[in-house]
Amino acid sequence: MELEPHEEAEPFLGLQTHHVRRHTVRWYEDARTTLSGVQFPKGVTRKHSLVAGGSLLLIITFLLAASQHNITKEITPLNASGICSVSRLNPFDIKAPINPDIQRLTAFWPNLKEALVDNGKELPQLEQPAWMPDTPTDDLIRGRTSLISSENATIIREQHAGFLRDMPAYPEETFKGRGVVMLAGGRYSEYAVTALGVLRESGSKLPVEVWRRDEREEKHGWCDEMEKEGMACRRLSDYLDTDILAIADGKEMKVFTMLFSSFEEVFFIDADNMALQPPEKIFESKHYKKTGVVLWHDYWLYDSIDWLDYVVGLSGNRSQALWQQRTYESGQIAWNKRKQWEALLLTTYYNYYGPSLYYTLLNTGHAGWGDKDTFPLALRALEKPFHAVSHPPADAWVNGKVGERRTGMLQMSPTTATGNASMGNENATAAFLHATTVKWSHRAFLCDGCLPIWHTNRVSDAFRSDWEKVNGELHPYLHDNIRLIDPEYLQWMPAVSTASSKTLDAELRIWRAIEHAACRSPAWRHGRTCVVARKYMMNTFAFTFVMEDRPKRNTTEINGGEAWLPKMEENACLVNPP
Repeated sequence: MELEPHEEAEPFLGLQTHHVRRHTVRWYEDARTTLSGVQFPKGVTRKHSLVAGGSLLLIITFLLAASQHNITKEITPLNASGICSVSRLNPFDIKAPINPDIQRLTAFWPNLKEALVDNGKELPQLEQPAWMPDTPTDDLIRGRTSLISSENATIIREQHAGFLRDMPAYPEETFKGRGVVMLAGGRYSEYAVTALGVLRESGSKLPVEVWRRDEREEKHGWCDEMEKEGMACRRLSDYLDTDILAIADGKEMKVFTMLFSSFEEVFFIDADNMALQPPEKIFESKHYKKTGVVLWHDYWLYDSIDWLDYVVGLSGNRSQALWQQRTYESGQIAWNKRKQWEALLLTTYYNYYGPSLYYTLLNTGHAGWGDKDTFPLALRALEKPFHAVSHPPADAWVNGKVGERRTGMLQMSPTTATGNASMGNENATAAFLHATTVKWSHRAFLCDGCLPIWHTNRVSDAFRSDWEKVNGELHPYLHDNIRLIDPEYLQWMPAVSTASSKTLDAELRIWRAIEHAACRSPAWRHGRTCVVARKYMMNTFAFTFVMEDRPKRNTTEINGGEAWLPKMEENACLVNPP
């Protein structure tokens, strides 16, 4: 039986319930109309028939669900022949984090919330600056000192000191183990399905918690699917009232996912960030073991207000000391909560009042307004040690547009203890590809006739992918079978394995994850999109497909002038290029 293409029109848990209810009511009404003129046997009423029909409907629904489950099993990638990648099959039997004891995990929250509220009542507020496309001039940065008066600066300083006095102690016997934390709600789930696939393709054995704000941001069926790969869904709304946060695009939620995660040692990764090496390597580095925190630098220098060091208690007056130092990013963070608990709480304070004050104290609006520099600010304010990776970020460019159009930033593995980002990238190897500009999503890239699934008023609203946009930036790449990342980035790629001298081509791993989402994921797959993805991968990179039960039938065979392309429901192994 050939599967019909999935149109993905019902992403939300609440929406799915409404959809089933709507069609059940329609069936009931149609049944009443049909049965209204029927003569029933003695003792059998229309009500009895409708009840029986309803029972039959439930049985049919159950059987269809069972059939869908069998289909899901059938398209699971195979590995018995040894020719297929097995990383997505969870060969290490990674266990998903167990359902947490939320009451225990949040026992410290009432005291922390009280400290946050009590030490923020008198804080002044600053408006978010308008986005600036150009790097701010020195004069503009200096002129920002007038944003707050000396009196208000003193109030901020006093409230900051009050919070430091009121912070709750580390909650013993609360957090355990190591794991990855990712914030992936709404449309960011589309990026996360790729990033999580690449994480497993990297060989990472860490359990994962994938966080959303609430159930409105969940893709139906995806949580159950992730559990098989050692991942678990978490809702921030189960831990605190998210209405207390000034949520716009979720910048202030990141620290709360780290705070409430069940892990004691957290590796946070953005939903659009691809791990090229297992993050557990960072946990085992001497830099992390010594300090409990590893951070990575961003492209830009600080443009913070000169009152910043004063208000956090680092200086007795205004200071321009930060202005020649490189800022940080928060696309990946390694953090030991036991070792750096106070700094995590102070970061929470900065984000709690981030949109109304601290984000603007830190940034003019040119680049990075948000949470990213609150983490090192807290560590500095408490004079806590941390490791900053010395290698600066490198660029990954759109193919053929080096120096013109960036697709993302490469962050390097930590190799030195200097922490000043002054050394170059000679002999550096990339650990992450953060898709800061071009977001890797099978839907955004390749959807052929898909419906919108995120925050739309009508399911008939148009959705157009890069594949469909004739004038879109990536349209010619996808239609002419051109790779998206310029090969220049390969100079920073690590070896495929410790036993191999072959260099990793990260774009191959990314496309493996995209193929999985488009073709094999029960929650995400879509028939026509799967065809587009597989054809592009075959023609651009020379990926092949092999049938387990027919190893001689593969995409290198020519049949009628066309290479064989497996259908979405066929049990085909995806084989890397030679």
